Amino acid sequence: MESKELFNKADEALKKGQEILAETKDGTLSEEKAAEVKSFFAEAEESRKEAEAKAEAEKLELEAKAQEEEMNEAVNRVPVTSTQNEEKSMDNDLKAKAIGKYLKYGKAELQAEERKALASNSDTDGGIFVHAELQNRLIEILDDILQLRKLSTVVPTNKGSIPFPTFEFTGTISNVAEGATLSELDISDAFGKQSFTPHKKAILFKIPEELLEDSDFDIEGHLVDHFATRFAEELEDDIINGTGVNESLGLLNANLTAQDLTSSATNINTLSVLEAPTKLKLQYRKAGVYIMSRDQVEELNKLLDSQNRPLFRTSLSAGQPLMLNGYGLVEVERMTAPSADGDASFIFGDMKHYWIVERKGVSVKRLEERYADEGKIGFIMSMRVDGSPTVQEAFIRYNRN
Repeated sequence: MESKELFNKADEALKKGQEILAETKDGTLSEEKAAEVKSFFAEAEESRKEAEAKAEAEKLELEAKAQEEEMNEAVNRVPVTSTQNEEKSMDNDLKAKAIGKYLKYGKAELQAEERKALASNSDTDGGIFVHAELQNRLIEILDDILQLRKLSTVVPTNKGSIPFPTFEFTGTISNVAEGATLSELDISDAFGKQSFTPHKKAILFKIPEELLEDSDFDIEGHLVDHFATRFAEELEDDIINGTGVNESLGLLNANLTAQDLTSSATNINTLSVLEAPTKLKLQYRKAGVYIMSRDQVEELNKLLDSQNRPLFRTSLSAGQPLMLNGYGLVEVERMTAPSADGDASFIFGDMKHYWIVERKGVSVKRLEERYADEGKIGFIMSMRVDGSPTVQEAFIRYNRN
């Protein structure tokens, strides 16, 4: 039954009830008549509610149908044909082929259509952005080597800078009376970093000409594999030790909440390891990880109980991620063991609140003349990146005391 019919049904029931009331001469109703009037009024109310719900559903259905028709018209105006998809695929294949040829033989060997394909793939420094397949391979290697990147929030961008103040919310949720004024929430800069500006990270490789001339030599894979390894080392150093000046702001230079090691231990101890997670709110603790140097992991493994048994086992089986106290453990090569009071022993925190902003595109530039006397070709690979912790209370730092 449609909404219009239901509204008519409600009106009819209401009218019948009113007619019975009008027929009563002395203003009193018999028990039977009262029950009948009550029944008509209840039917009227039920039909009215059902009609209103039906009318709303019909309205939504009409709006959805109108949107669908509008979408279909837009799709019909700009059809996506298989021919367009094929042309796009051919264009990508041409770019990939042109990049491979450029790396192996240089621009002089490129044909006109290959030069044109690379023109749209050039960066401002005279290099060429690698194609998507190579970039995806690079990212896979980075995440395999650098666990910190995989745990962080990675933000790709095409912009030169992203305004993003790192902040702490110092206000609280309050009950507000009707008409009362709500006090403003104080947002303060926690780390002194007001925006992410991806900075250029580059490395120079030299490859013998004879090796490049070998048809079986995978120059693209070779460059990407080596760049990913070196870039992972540099990015790890930035995430830990970066100053925030023309580079990422590292965890050791950020103003993290600090805690001295429990008792008088100089490097690491049982109580500090156990209490670290409870220093953070549960919302940060659930995904928290311990971050420490290789030397500290070694010290951790040396902690023994009264019967000379290890207090912690940082790995249950070969090839599995390190675990500590029920949480992940990230061993960082570029983080050094503390050598003086105040030096960081370890950090516990939720790394998804460390943001890594990456400028889209990995660039490679071929240097044909620079190393000609050595019989080698130079290659510069570069990538732009910035990073910083964004929530102060998501991390706790333990210092030697």
